[in-house]
Amino acid sequence: MDSWLPFVYQYGVMSVFFVLGFVLAASNHEIRWNLKSDRWTVQVLIGGFIYYMLLQGFMQFVLPKL
Repeated sequence: MDSWLPFVYQYGVMSVFFVLGFVLAASNHEIRWNLKSDRWTVQVLIGGFIYYMLLQGFMQFVLPKL
């Protein structure tokens, strides 16, 4: 089995739940886009998701080849 397949599956499924969580929160008006603190929280969550995805990808694909 290729080493990239679990990575794509993990973050593909995780992305679906991540987006569904935002849609559910926004539809219930839990995220108030007019508040700077709520916008900052959303940015931190998305940035953290991308950061950990890149970190895991680096450790899984780049470091073993060094």
